[in-house]
Amino acid sequence: MFEKSQTGEANDDLEPKLSSYEDFHPFAELTEDKDNNILSVYLPGFKQQQIIITMLRSSHKIRIQGERICVNNKRQKFNQCYTIPQNCNLNKIQARWENKVLRIIMPQETVTLLVPAAKDLEQAAVKSKGERQIMISAGVGALVGMAALAGAAFGAYVSCIIGSKS
Repeated sequence: MFEKSQTGEANDDLEPKLSSYEDFHPFAELTEDKDNNILSVYLPGFKQQQIIITMLRSSHKIRIQGERICVNNKRQKFNQCYTIPQNCNLNKIQARWENKVLRIIMPQETVTLLVPAAKDLEQAAVKSKGERQIMISAGVGALVGMAALAGAAFGAYVSCIIGSKS
């Protein structure tokens, strides 16, 4: 399989070189500005072409992988997952490579709260108060009706007991 030298030893030049892997753990930080969440991943020694970014929509994560060759045919690699904040618009996430730093820009979704005018709130309060009065009146009427029904049932029960004793 390998050529042997005149001395019968394997020729080192023809042997396949097995590279060893070293895990790399990049420093990452999540910051926030007025409109965005920004994930900065510091990747010294890596080039943009050595990085793979995958968005995992179902689990709301971003996977960043990379591999590079170092000295003596050693390889450095990493595979990290980062959670995308819930308030981000998944369709507008972008990545930028800036001076050995990968920046993932995740725009925040803006939520517009519709606040009714004071006049509308006042009218709603008056209407609500009227509805509560009607509900209270109906509730009192139901209680009076139930009390009358309970009294009639009690009266029937007492007359049955008296009638059975005679």
